[in-house]
Amino acid sequence: MIPTLKTDRLTLRPIKISDLDDLFLLRSDECASNFVDAIIDANKEQTLLRLLSALKDVEEGKYWKWAIDLDGLLIGTIALWNHNIVDDSAEFGYRLRSPYRGKGYMSESLKRLLEYGHCDLSIKNIYVYTEMSNLKSNNILPKLGFIYQKTVDEEGQNIKQIFHYNVYLHQEK
Repeated sequence: MIPTLKTDRLTLRPIKISDLDDLFLLRSDECASNFVDAIIDANKEQTLLRLLSALKDVEEGKYWKWAIDLDGLLIGTIALWNHNIVDDSAEFGYRLRSPYRGKGYMSESLKRLLEYGHCDLSIKNIYVYTEMSNLKSNNILPKLGFIYQKTVDEEGQNIKQIFHYNVYLHQEK
């Protein structure tokens, strides 16, 4: 079960079917999607299919996914996934709607989920793969204690392009 977590300004809560309209705004926002290997949703039906799939995956324990909620409005999502018990690691994935960027919401969300991942889930190593050209993401990660590890090139599975990901690691202290 995904817990609801609080920060000073935000509620990180499980995604739900009633988030469809806000998720469509997020998944159809080109600026929010230009650094990830994701197809932009053209209509709410596509978003609904992705939402139902995500809800099923969360229910099956494949990953943890939260809505980033600002006063009842979903402004983004953040997930902890690729959990590897052998390496004691997991990976963050996140996306924030364009009008809410540059206001510290993602930093606030990451801080809270680092605490949850390390303390409550006892995950020692948390990674983030961020596109080299995503300067904002590359700038906030070191401020949160993430250490640059390497750059990897990966061919997109959904978009036909090569992504150049900087890999950052945050270790439990």
